[in-house]
Amino acid sequence: PDDVEEKIYVWMGKPGVKANGRFDHVHGLHVQITGYKRYLLFPPSLHEILAPYPFLHPRQGQTSLDLESPAFQDSSISPEDMQKIRESMMYVVLEPGDVLYVPPLWTHHVTCYDSAMGPPITVSIWHRASTGLATEMLSKISIPVSDKWPLYLRWSGAYSFTYHVLSFFNEDGTDSLCASRMRRGEAPALGEECLKTAAQLFLRARARYKSIAPWGEQATPAAPEHGYEYQCRAHMGEGYFVVGPKPNGYEEFLTFEVENLREARDKAMQVADILKPLTPEERLVVAFDFIESVMVAAVGINGLYDSLAAFPAHCPPKNLTKTHAIPPSA
Repeated sequence: PDDVEEKIYVWMGKPGVKANGRFDHVHGLHVQITGYKRYLLFPPSLHEILAPYPFLHPRQGQTSLDLESPAFQDSSISPEDMQKIRESMMYVVLEPGDVLYVPPLWTHHVTCYDSAMGPPITVSIWHRASTGLATEMLSKISIPVSDKWPLYLRWSGAYSFTYHVLSFFNEDGTDSLCASRMRRGEAPALGEECLKTAAQLFLRARARYKSIAPWGEQATPAAPEHGYEYQCRAHMGEGYFVVGPKPNGYEEFLTFEVENLREARDKAMQVADILKPLTPEERLVVAFDFIESVMVAAVGINGLYDSLAAFPAHCPPKNLTKTHAIPPSA
C-alpha cells in the first residue's frame, strides 16, 4: 500500500537491461548484491529540462528523453540546458557490496551489467519522503469547484484556484511577497508581479504535456472554439483573484459565486502551508502535480488539453482592479 513508510524491493535483471530515467518521492538505498549497475543521476533542478511525463500519465515520473540515445545530444534541448545537464549529472558504477543513496526527486537512469559472480541483483530500501507525504495531504483537499456548475464556470473556478495557489511562489519556488502579505493579513495581498509569476509557473506546468498533447511542440497551443474567452480580474486588497469568461459569464461568476472565491483563497493558503516545509525545488514539482489533478477534477480528463490550451496567461494591469471587491467574510 502507498501509505507504508518503508518498502523493500529486489531487482533482478540481465546484462544490457536499462531502466529509463525516473524520479521517486522516496529516500532510496540501493545495495548491490551481484553484478554491476551504472547510475546516471540528475538533481531536481533539471526536472523541466529532462521533460518528465506529467502527473496523470501512466509513465509519470519518467523522463520522456532517451538519455543514452545519440539523438539526445541532437535534441531540441538548448546548448545552455545541455551544459547544465553536463555540469550537474553524476555518474556512479555499483559493484557487489556497494550502497548508493538516491535522494527524493533525483532522476536516476540505470543500466545493468553482468559479472563472474552472477547476474545483476540489487536490494532497494525505500523510505517515503516529505514530498510523498505532501502529495498525499494535497490529494485530500477538496477543490473549490462545484460539479453542478456548467462547464465554462468549472473552467473559471479551476483557473482562479490555480492562480491563487501559484501566486504564493516565485519562479524558483521560494515564497513570494504576496505569500508573506496574505499570511500576515496585510493589504494589498495580491500584486501584479505575483500574478504574472503565477501565469509563468502555470505555463511551465503545461509544458509537461508538450510531448503528448494535441498541440505538440507549439509554444502557444490554439484555444478551443467553445465560445468563451477568459479574462483576469483581481481585488488586490483582500487577495481575491478570479478568471471569468467574457463577454457575460464573468459577472455571473462574480455575482453568484463569491463564497467560492473566498474558499479558493483560503484553500490556496492551505496548499501553500502544506508545501512550505519542502525545498523550493520540491515545492514546484509537487505543486505542478497538484495543479494537474485540480484541472482534471474540475473539467474531466476529456477536457484537460482544451483547458490547458485556453489558460489566460496574460493579465494586463488594466484588468487588475478594485472595483469588483468581494464582500468580507462574515
